[in-house]
Amino acid sequence: MSMTSDILVVSADAAVLSGRVTALRRSGFSARASASFPDARRTLEDGPPPEVLVTDVRLGPYNGLHLVAVARVEFPRTVAIVIGGQDHVLEVEAAGLGARYLLAPVTPRELELTIAELLAVPRPKRRWPRKRLAAEVAALVGGLPGRLLDVSYGGACLEVFGTAPPGDTVHVVIPELGIDLSGQRVWAHRPDPLQPVSCGVAFSAPDNALWQSYVDAVAAA
Repeated sequence: MSMTSDILVVSADAAVLSGRVTALRRSGFSARASASFPDARRTLEDGPPPEVLVTDVRLGPYNGLHLVAVARVEFPRTVAIVIGGQDHVLEVEAAGLGARYLLAPVTPRELELTIAELLAVPRPKRRWPRKRLAAEVAALVGGLPGRLLDVSYGGACLEVFGTAPPGDTVHVVIPELGIDLSGQRVWAHRPDPLQPVSCGVAFSAPDNALWQSYVDAVAAA
């Protein structure tokens, strides 16, 4: 099997990290190693985006699911695999982020087959360019206070200050701009109970002229 896909492998366990990267490279993948959440986040921010992100749930004081959420904001087409112990809540959170959850320990063959399976599934191409906001913009998301993180003609990434993620259908209002749109939640994640929920929303009416004018005019980071 000849593979060239770029894979970012993240684990705080040096032996596990080395073993996974070595096995993937022997199978023909292009694999990069990252030994911590901060290092992996810098790698994602600096780019280029990996085709596949493979991360342990436990990354010292950090959570690998939050790393997947970061990747979802920056690179929606990146395939994500999360590896951890048997935990229904974590499995549900991973599924909510569109990630595959594997139970540790994972054999090299299992990981390779899972990567090949996920890469074989057609992934939607990004239709519109996205802008990450340089200044905070307040929004009401399902009636809850929140803020925009990035925007495109077709949707937005937001933070929501509530006790639970928004429902499948999300109503977004930006009072200062007079914008009122509805859409579908694509993914959602809360890094910990004291933090806001991050979520991605695809708008039902991406041809909304007022929203498009705002996206064109917004100052990007």
